[in-house]
Amino acid sequence: MEDADMPMMHNCTCMPMMNHSMGMGMHMMQMSFYASNEVTILFDGWAVKNGWQLFLSFLAIFLMSFLYEVLKVFRERYAIHVRDRSFEMIQGSSDKHTIRVHRVSRGDALVQTLLQAVSFTLAYFLMLIVMTYNGYLFLAVILGDAFGYYLTLHLRPASAGQGSEHCH
Repeated sequence: MEDADMPMMHNCTCMPMMNHSMGMGMHMMQMSFYASNEVTILFDGWAVKNGWQLFLSFLAIFLMSFLYEVLKVFRERYAIHVRDRSFEMIQGSSDKHTIRVHRVSRGDALVQTLLQAVSFTLAYFLMLIVMTYNGYLFLAVILGDAFGYYLTLHLRPASAGQGSEHCH
């Protein structure tokens, strides 16, 4: 195909994709922010085609981002709770030597692992939603996170906020 035959593509990258007829097709991937009520979010089944669907998707993504912040605080508080009740005092060979040993039960370890997996999954879903470059969805992620952070600020353990923030 010559340059004159190519459609105009601004701020997009063409990615080769398999189409349903098993041939190679081209899929346009947006590479700059845009405002549209037509977007596919995470899965082909979550395809937004009108303003009402966009509004409902905005609310769902806002809630996902809000829950991510709530889950972060819950994980922090649960980890402190587990740590505080999992220390054992072990007596040494003499009464002068006492050792504190940290032992986490399998149940607590399983709960912490599941919380981590859910948190990690939510974080990646939110990242992929932002990578649609849809301005409305980006705003939903940011506002949901900010609202969740604001509402849980008083619930955060005193040691939270010391050190660097990271994505999960």
